[in-house]
Amino acid sequence: NCARWTGWSGADESSCPEAPTPKSYALAEVTHIRQTCAPAIAALPMWVARDTGIFEELNLTTECVQIGSGPDTAAAMVAGEVEIATNIYNNMIPLIAKGLDIVGWYQQLEVNLFDVIVDADFVVPEGADWKEVMAALDGSSVGVVARGAAAEDLARELMRLAGLDPENQTYVAVGLDPLTGLVSDTTQWTVTFDPFMVIAGLQGIGYQPFALMDNEGPSSLHWPGLSQTSFRGYVEENPDVICAFTDGLNRASAMIADPAHFETVVDIALDNLPIDNRDLVTAIVTKYTDKFSLTGKPSRDIISTIGELSVAVGKAESVLTADDVVLEPDC
Repeated sequence: NCARWTGWSGADESSCPEAPTPKSYALAEVTHIRQTCAPAIAALPMWVARDTGIFEELNLTTECVQIGSGPDTAAAMVAGEVEIATNIYNNMIPLIAKGLDIVGWYQQLEVNLFDVIVDADFVVPEGADWKEVMAALDGSSVGVVARGAAAEDLARELMRLAGLDPENQTYVAVGLDPLTGLVSDTTQWTVTFDPFMVIAGLQGIGYQPFALMDNEGPSSLHWPGLSQTSFRGYVEENPDVICAFTDGLNRASAMIADPAHFETVVDIALDNLPIDNRDLVTAIVTKYTDKFSLTGKPSRDIISTIGELSVAVGKAESVLTADDVVLEPDC
């Protein structure tokens, strides 16, 4: 029905305009892209675009440079090891504030990458709101991906917004192993990302007292979670590559959201996540089928809120806005 693409509602279908031919973003020659990678479900669109041949159709080949934290991502970019890096706005803003000319050009994950998991043996008051949860956790040890990076910023901001002293907590760098600390009681809570949140719940290791991803907790932390970034000069000099990559991610995210491709997407996630349990991977993919952007457009109004956090935690002297942080491709 042509109303899908034209809004036309006439009775005579013979007058219906033909569907527009999708624009091709295939590159004239094969282009190799080095990009940062991590074993997180937030990378699913990149895996789908690569493993289904979408990138190949666009004359793109990709190479993964494995990273384990925001600081690792910055180091890979500065060393010239990658053309494209996945990062989050609250890791980007301090780098830009220090003079690194990087920009986000594709917003991939529409919800916060991070959330709070509390040790299953640590009890918070039944029916507690998020401020009461943080009060119960006050004075405890919290696992963060890396010291001084985004997960710690979020933990500190949760404490601050709850009217508590962020310095009263012990911050423990746990890297990509946030659950061992909960099991061993080294940490009482952790700020982490999936697959670890789903694993913690299904295996009884920990629980989510509130979910930022579901717009629970303080509204100022309801952020988009992951973006594709590059140096500004690379984006300006290679618009065809940026548009091809954007098209590949858009098509992959649409495939993830389409129930007809669900089992294929689960297969791809199973191949790329460090998990060999299909039921577990199915649960993780189910959680994210509607969480990825279909256009890559940035949430410009939220970026200044994240900029305010960078100032609050002492990582920037002034609030950066979307004009400072993103460069949208003209595709």
